[in-house]
Amino acid sequence: MSINPKDFNKWLSQQSAETKDKFMPNKNKDIATKDEDFYNWLSLQSTQVQNNVKVVKQQESKYKVMLRTDKSVPDTFFPIMPTSAGDGEDNTCPRICVGPTLLGCLAGYGRVASDLTEHPVHTDPESKSFIGGYYISAFAYTHALDVNQNLVPEAPITDEHWLVGFDSDSRVVKPVRLGKCFVNSLSYRNKGNVAPDVSYELIVELDPGNSLWLDHNVEIDHGNWFVTISTKSCPGGRLNGAELGSVTKLDDIEYKRIKNLSAVLLDTNSKSFPLLSW
Repeated sequence: MSINPKDFNKWLSQQSAETKDKFMPNKNKDIATKDEDFYNWLSLQSTQVQNNVKVVKQQESKYKVMLRTDKSVPDTFFPIMPTSAGDGEDNTCPRICVGPTLLGCLAGYGRVASDLTEHPVHTDPESKSFIGGYYISAFAYTHALDVNQNLVPEAPITDEHWLVGFDSDSRVVKPVRLGKCFVNSLSYRNKGNVAPDVSYELIVELDPGNSLWLDHNVEIDHGNWFVTISTKSCPGGRLNGAELGSVTKLDDIEYKRIKNLSAVLLDTNSKSFPLLSW
C-alpha cells in the first residue's frame, strides 16, 4: 500500500504496536508543545543557520517520513557533526542528514559510481563490508530543516534535510527499514573535454506495506522496481542533477534473475555467499 498524506494515519492504525511506537515516539506530547520546543531550539542556533533553513512540519508535508540510504544501518541515530561533511558545509549544528526522496539521498551520498567500480572482490563469506547495495531507512519526524546552499553547497542538488535534537524524543532516533536498492548497470557517454553523461539502472526492493518517493513527483509502493536514471556531465558519475527515466515494476522471477546476474552482487548462486538474503 502506498503511504500518502491522507492515508498515513489509517495505515499506521493498522500496523503492529512495534511499528506504531517507531513512527509515533512523541504520541504523549501534543504538537503545540513540539512546535514550541522546536522554535525555542531554533532561536538558540547561529544566525547563519536561522537565515538559511525552511522548517518542514510532518503534518503539513506530503513526505510523511524522511529517508536515508546506508551500506549498514545502526540501531539508532543521533544528531552529530557529520564526519563526511564537505568544504563549505555548516560546522555548528549537529544533525542527522536525511532527505525526502531516494534520488536525493543517493546524490547526497555521492559515491554510488565509485562503489560500483572500485569495491573489493569478496573472498570471505563472513565479510560484513560492502556487497553492492544500500539499505533504505525511514525516519519519523515532527519537524525537519530544509537547508539551502549557504549551509550545504550541494543542497540544491541533494535536497538535504536535517533532523535535529530539539527535545528528548528527537535526540535519539530509531530508523525503520523500508527496503534496499542496488545499481544493476552504469554507463558513460563520452563528451570530449567535459564530464560524461551517465546512465544508471537502479533496482529497488520495498518491503510489504512500505512506499517512498523516488523524486518529488513519482512515488512507488512495495515490491521490486526497475528504475532508469540519467545525468548530464557529472564528474565521477555522481547523481548530480539526476533525471528519472522509466519506472517499471518487476515480478519476483525477473527480480531474482537480475539480482543473480548483477556483477555488483557477485555470484548469488554460490552457497558461499548467501546474497539472495541481502
